[in-house]
Amino acid sequence: MNTSDCLQVAGKGVRLAVDRHTGAIAQLESAETGWRVQDRPELAAGFRLLIPLPGRRNNLAYAEQQEPPEIQQVTSSEIALSWRQVRSQHGGIHPIGVQQRIRLHEQQIIFETAIDNRSDRVVENVWSPCLGDLRPPAPDDELHSFCSSYGAASKLQMWPRFENNCGYWGVDHPTQMAGRGASAGLVPVSPFMLVLARQQGLYVGVAERRYDLVSWHAELVPGYGDAMDGRAAADATIRFSIVHLPFIPPGATRALTPMAIELFQGDWHTGADIYRRWREEWMRLPATPAWADEPHSWLQLHINSPEDELRIPFRDLPEVGRECADAGVRAIQLVGWNEGGQDHGNPSHRPDPRLGTFEELRDAIAQIQALGVQVVLFCKFTWADRSTGRYPSLAADTIKNPYGDSYNGTAYRYQTATQLLGINVPHLIPMCFGSERYLATCQEEFDNIVRLGADGMLFDESQHHADALLCFDTAHGHPVPWPVYANDNELARRFREQTRQSPEFLYSGEGLYDWEFEQYHLSYFRSANPTHIPLGRYLLPHAPLMTAATGFDDRNIVNQCLLYRYLISYEPFNFKGRLPDFTRTVAYGQRMDALRTELREWFWDGTFRDTLGATVRSAGGQPHHPYAVYLHHDTGEPALAIANYADEKTSVEVDGIGARLTYRLVDNDVWQASDGRVDLPARSAAVVIPARSAGTPVS
Repeated sequence: MNTSDCLQVAGKGVRLAVDRHTGAIAQLESAETGWRVQDRPELAAGFRLLIPLPGRRNNLAYAEQQEPPEIQQVTSSEIALSWRQVRSQHGGIHPIGVQQRIRLHEQQIIFETAIDNRSDRVVENVWSPCLGDLRPPAPDDELHSFCSSYGAASKLQMWPRFENNCGYWGVDHPTQMAGRGASAGLVPVSPFMLVLARQQGLYVGVAERRYDLVSWHAELVPGYGDAMDGRAAADATIRFSIVHLPFIPPGATRALTPMAIELFQGDWHTGADIYRRWREEWMRLPATPAWADEPHSWLQLHINSPEDELRIPFRDLPEVGRECADAGVRAIQLVGWNEGGQDHGNPSHRPDPRLGTFEELRDAIAQIQALGVQVVLFCKFTWADRSTGRYPSLAADTIKNPYGDSYNGTAYRYQTATQLLGINVPHLIPMCFGSERYLATCQEEFDNIVRLGADGMLFDESQHHADALLCFDTAHGHPVPWPVYANDNELARRFREQTRQSPEFLYSGEGLYDWEFEQYHLSYFRSANPTHIPLGRYLLPHAPLMTAATGFDDRNIVNQCLLYRYLISYEPFNFKGRLPDFTRTVAYGQRMDALRTELREWFWDGTFRDTLGATVRSAGGQPHHPYAVYLHHDTGEPALAIANYADEKTSVEVDGIGARLTYRLVDNDVWQASDGRVDLPARSAAVVIPARSAGTPVS
């Protein structure tokens, strides 16, 4: 194919070529680095439509197999393409129009696609845009996919090894599909994703704030050369697409969510900055209650489960509050207080009468608050418990699949062998937040939390709806299908109306996705992974984020909390125990909190930069992990927090924050002078700041 067969678009740092005959993307190239992301025109790909037929659901229409589109070069930076009809593989000609607008906006290419469905079939899926030949910048380079996932990031290798996250039996080629596992990677849980090479990357994200269901899809074609290690065949390529799931009915026209593509130099931080700049144009965070915006820690305490453990009656809870006050722990997240215990009886949020009365719980909360300890009540509105007598009255508001059946949620298992083997688990069914009737039910149940006088709520599993992504119930009063994430923030907004007289009420949720921070203050998650990627902290440098400490000498989680400005949630015996069970972890956590309070101008009020702006290397010159850079909240002067997760001591060299440094360990008050070397005992962490002329004692 020569250049006369293509329309060219070029802008800041990017060149794009579109095949005149098919409308496919024939070339995508970085004008700055020469990376040809899409290079071989014979592998060019355009849109793809799924148009199910009776007896042939997997019926596709490919742009490359259509009559040439009508093409208009609107300007040197904009192309418009139009197909009046499409031919599918098994259904012949369909009166389905496709319009695409490809335009440059600053450094981004914006893809806008609209479908005019004049046929008698549903257009379920639309792949647009598509890259038929995603390639690394150099033969010896690597590619990884990267997207937001549960307070962190999911990173999978794409080249030269391709990590398949879809069952091989269900696809023709090894496939990566966002949305596998609590919907990680789907819009709005992940409004952008990155394809990362060693020193540059490809950003793909939504260009408008919409809750329409969008996923990312990559397949290795033809497949593996060596399946044992997942290595690509010698002649393999990667087909990469954005997949919209609009389910456009006959007679309807739909403009899909516009998508942005940008090529950048740098690592994942640079890609995340692209998203963050766009997000900051429109998203505003609510003011966090003052008590939750300081360095502090929590205790998470479970007092009942579906297997009827009834651990602590309400009247005895003030003793737990006294233990927290003595240890300087600021808040208790109380779990299992509601009817049936944790993960049972949903969506009921009435106190379990076996633990005490409503008045006894309200009185216990007041007594704990008098000790200077806040009480945050665990809640869950995503599900209804199918095993309860109340469920039949709720069944009409469950999320329905295309066959009219309710989706199954998860079935959490507690304590007994009978339940751990799944024999008697109460099944939780996803409920539809698009139903006004169910939203009213949630508000009625939430009122119990308000009347109990709690200081806040923690909405468990607020970030996903299990395998339910779209609701097809025509009786809920929403469009069909309905993207089930669309009212996540609306429900929280209504809750906030119920506490408008209590500005210090804390709204928190588990593993909040980024857009939920419009309504929520704090996100709780679990991050016990030495390769944890703090994407959430990078996107929101000052939001309250909290992680679980479950080990009885959990120094490395405490160290991680220092590095990433996480609050500690103490959880002895997997949140079934109390602080006196956990003395070593609590003692180390107290010292860490005291240190970051003392140096809060960097490690609390300063700006988190992850690893940007400084380097830390081992004595042998290898990059050290983990460390984090903070910028002083007034001067912008950098400081570091460095952890050693290993069971052996180590020494590292710091570069980038000045020649004269001082440092100290979490559990050693003595400051050490340094010209860049920092000695780290096993399972320890240090703060490193520029040497001061006065005020910092140095040995």
